[in-house]
Amino acid sequence: MEVIKLAQIYFINNDTRMYNEETDTPAESRTSTINEDLGQVNYVFTDKTGTLTENIMLFRQMSVCGQKFLHDKDGNRIDTDELLKMLSMSSSRSKKKLTIASILSSKQRKNNTDDLNDKTDDIIPTASVTRQNSVTSVNFSMIAPSPTSPSSYSMKSKKVLGSQSIMSTLDLLTLIHYLPNTPFEQRAKFFLLAMSLCHTCVPEVDKETGDIIYQASSPDEFAIANTAKDLGYTITDRSRGKVSLRINDLMPNIPDENIVLNQDFQILNILEFSSKRKRMSVICRLPDGRICLFCKGADSVILDRLRVANEKDAIDQKVDIDSGNNDNHMENNDSKTYEFDDNWICQQTIRHLHEFAIEGLRTLLYAHRYIEEEEYIPWNKQFQEASNLLRNKREKLEEISELIERDLELTGATAIEDKLQRGVPETIKKLRLAGIKVWMLTGDKRETAINIGHSCSIVKDHSMIINIEKNTDLITIANILKDKTAHMVIVIDGDALMKIEQDIVIMESFLDLSIKCDAVICCRASPSQKALLVRSIREKLKNSVVTLAIGDGANDIAMIQEAHVGIGITGREGLQAARSSDYSISQFRFLQNLLFVHGRWSYVRVSKFALGTLYKCMCFYLTQGLFQLFTAFSGTSLYEQWSLASYNTLFTSLPVMVIGIFEKDLNYDTLIAIPSLYKIGQENKEFNIKIFFSWMIGAICHAITIVFVPILFHGYFRDYEIRIGGSPQIFELGMIIYTCVVFIVTLHISYLQSHNWTGFSHVTSFLMIGGWFAFQIMYSYAYPTNNNSTMYEIRGVFQRVGNKVTFWSVVLLTVSFALIPHFILKILKNLIKTTVVEFYQEAEKDQKYLKKLIECENIDSEDFYNEEKDSTKFDANQIFKSSENHNSSSTTIVDDNIDGNMTRM
Repeated sequence: MEVIKLAQIYFINNDTRMYNEETDTPAESRTSTINEDLGQVNYVFTDKTGTLTENIMLFRQMSVCGQKFLHDKDGNRIDTDELLKMLSMSSSRSKKKLTIASILSSKQRKNNTDDLNDKTDDIIPTASVTRQNSVTSVNFSMIAPSPTSPSSYSMKSKKVLGSQSIMSTLDLLTLIHYLPNTPFEQRAKFFLLAMSLCHTCVPEVDKETGDIIYQASSPDEFAIANTAKDLGYTITDRSRGKVSLRINDLMPNIPDENIVLNQDFQILNILEFSSKRKRMSVICRLPDGRICLFCKGADSVILDRLRVANEKDAIDQKVDIDSGNNDNHMENNDSKTYEFDDNWICQQTIRHLHEFAIEGLRTLLYAHRYIEEEEYIPWNKQFQEASNLLRNKREKLEEISELIERDLELTGATAIEDKLQRGVPETIKKLRLAGIKVWMLTGDKRETAINIGHSCSIVKDHSMIINIEKNTDLITIANILKDKTAHMVIVIDGDALMKIEQDIVIMESFLDLSIKCDAVICCRASPSQKALLVRSIREKLKNSVVTLAIGDGANDIAMIQEAHVGIGITGREGLQAARSSDYSISQFRFLQNLLFVHGRWSYVRVSKFALGTLYKCMCFYLTQGLFQLFTAFSGTSLYEQWSLASYNTLFTSLPVMVIGIFEKDLNYDTLIAIPSLYKIGQENKEFNIKIFFSWMIGAICHAITIVFVPILFHGYFRDYEIRIGGSPQIFELGMIIYTCVVFIVTLHISYLQSHNWTGFSHVTSFLMIGGWFAFQIMYSYAYPTNNNSTMYEIRGVFQRVGNKVTFWSVVLLTVSFALIPHFILKILKNLIKTTVVEFYQEAEKDQKYLKKLIECENIDSEDFYNEEKDSTKFDANQIFKSSENHNSSSTTIVDDNIDGNMTRM
C-alpha cells in the first residue's frame, strides 16, 4: 500500500498541469496517508486573500475630508488638465473665490460634454504624466470576468458616478498646492503623513537605479507605502527608533516650484497587527515635539474607538469640498463654500467605505490622537514591562494597547484592489457541479466579501442571500427554510458568529441551516473562528463527509489543521500555510486538478488495490479449505511450504500494484471537463459493501472452480475420497491448482478489472506467470533428493508433468471455466445497467461525441432558473414577513444592497 501511495505522490508532484511557470512552483505532497481522501471531498473551506486572489495589492482610492480620490499611475497631462487650468487662472485672478465645489462642477460639465462625444471616455485622460518616485502603470482588475458578462470590470475606469465626479490623487496634490494654509490642505497632508508612517516597511536603495524600494511584511503595507511615495512622502531611512521622511511638495511640469523637506520622526512604540486586534498602531514623536498615535485597521474596530462627538466640535472649520449629495451640514451660497464638522466627515467616510467594499476593494480606516506626556510616560512603562514578559506576553501587550488606542479622531480611509486569480470562477463552478460546497472564510468587510462571492461564482445572480446578524432568530429561519430548493447563500460576520457559538442550541440551528445552504460566506472572521467552523462541520456530520481547507497565510493554519485535508497555497505571504498542510499548490485553479484527477484516481486505485488484494488472498487460501474436504480436515497442506509462503510476494504482488499505480478508468481531460464524475468518490461507489461482496463471491466461485475442475479431470469421487488408481501425487495436484490460481488471479486483476491495458499490465502478467514456471523449474532441480522430512515428492515432478498434454489441458479448462462466466456476466451487466463511468469510457472512443456530452454536462441547471414561476420570490417575501413578525427589531435576510429585504439577485 505504501508503494502505491508513494507512486501517487510522485504523479502529483510531477504533474505539469499543476506547475506554475510564473513562480516556478509545482504541486507538492507532504503526506501519503490520505491520497484517497482527495477523491471524496464534500466541503471546501477557503480563505480569500492570497487564495482566491493574487495577493498583489494596488492602491485604488482614498477618502480624506469627506471626498474620495482615485489613485492611478496614469494621470492627466498638465496642459490638458482642466483643474490645473482653473487653479492657475485663480492664482492670477483674485476677484472670484475658487472652491473645490466649483472645481468639481466644472469637471462635471466637462465630462458631460465629453460623454456626448464619446461615452466610453474616462473623466481623466489616461495619458501618462512624469512624476518622481512613480512606477510603471499596470492594467489591473480585481474582478474576474463574470460568466454572464461579456467583459471584466476594472477599477481603472474613472467614470461619473451619478452626479458626483471622482477626482484623482493628482487632483489632490494640485489642490494641496494651490490651496495652502486651509483646513483641507492640513487634513490632506496629515493623512498622507499617516499613510507614510503607519507601517513597518524598510526602505532599500537600488544600487543600479538609485530608486528607493520598500521591503514589506504584507502586500497591503507595500501598496500603501508606495502610494505615499508616489504622492511625495518617501521614507528614506528607518533605524531602530527613527524614520527619515522626505516630503516633496511636487507639482509636475511646473518649474521652480519643487520644495523638498527632510524630516525625522522618532518611533516610540509599534503596536503590532494581529488577527485578534485587526489593527496596528505607531506612536511617534513629531518634529515639533508632540506625541501622536497613528492607527489603521478594520472599520469595525476603528469606529468603536473614535472619539464620541455629541455636539459640534468647537473647532468646526469651513472646507471647500463637495460631498456629492444634499446634507444638513452644508450651506449653499454664492461661493459654494461647504461647511462640515467631524461627524459629517465620519459619515462621508463610512459611506465611501461602503462604496469601496461594494466594488470589491479591501478597506482600511485611519485614525489618530495626540498623547500628552503625562499620559504617555506611565503607559510606556507598562508597555515596556509587558514586552519583557516570558509568559502571556502577547495577551498582556494587547491588553495594554487597548488603554492607549481610544478617543481616536478619524484621519481617512484607503481602498486597495487585489486581483482575482485566473480560473477561480470556473474552478468554483466545477466544484459546485461536483457536489462540493464552498465556504469562503475571510477577514474582509461584508460588502467586499459578497462582491468577491459574485465575482468568483460563490454567489450566483439568482442566489438567495441570508444575512445573519447578532439579533437574527436562527431557529425560526431554519424552520421556514426547511424545504427550500433555491440556491441559498449564508452571509455571517465574526461578531454574529461569536454570539452564536456561546449558545449550543443556536449553534446547532446555525449548522443545520448552513448544511442546507449551497454556500456560506463568513466575513470579519478570526483564525480561531475559521477553525471553529471547520471543526463544527466535522463533528456535526462525523464520518459522512470529508472536509478540505485551503489557505495561504499563517492565519489559515488553524483552519487547515482542523480539516481532514489541508491545502496550502505557496503564495506571497510565505510558506507557513504550505508547510503546515498536507498538500500545496501555487494557484487555486489547480485544486480541480488535484481533486478531480489525482484525488479521484487515487480513490479508484486504492479501492481496486484493496479489493484485488483481498480477492487474491481469498481465492488462494480458500483452495486450502476446500481441499480439507478430501483430507478429513486433517490439516494436510495442498501446497509445499516454500510455494505457500511465496504466493503474495513473488507470484501475485505485481498485478495489484500495477492496478493501484497506473489504473485510469477515465482520461485526465474527461475528468476535468465533467466534474459530476467526481461524485463516485463522495458516494463510495468504488468501495462499499456491495462491491466488496461481489469481489468476494467472485473469489469463492473461482476457488471452487480451481479445486474441483482439476480433481474431476484426474479421477472421480468415491465417498468424498479421490480414487487411488487415478489420483495424482499431492505435490503434483497442488502444483496444478497453484498454476491455475496464478493464471486466474493475474488475468482477472490485470485485464478483467482494469480499464486501461498498458505495457506495464502485459509485462507484469508475463513476469508473474513466467516467474511461477521459472520457480518450479529451478525448484524442481534444486530440491534435495534425500529430504525425508517432507511428504512431497518435488524433484523432477514439474519436468515430468509439464510434458503432458493433460496438464496444460486441465489448466486451460480450469482458467476458462473460471473467467469466461465472469466475462459474460460483466458484458450483460454493462448492457442491462450501464454505469456513468462505463458510459463515458465508451464515449471516449468517439471524441466528437464526447465533446458534445461535455458541453451538455457542464450546463449548470441553476443557470436556467425560471423567473416566470416566481416561486422563490414569493417564498422569500413570506420568509421575510415571518421573521419580521417574530422579531421586528432584527433584519434577518437582506440582499447585496443591504436594504433590509431579500430579493433575487
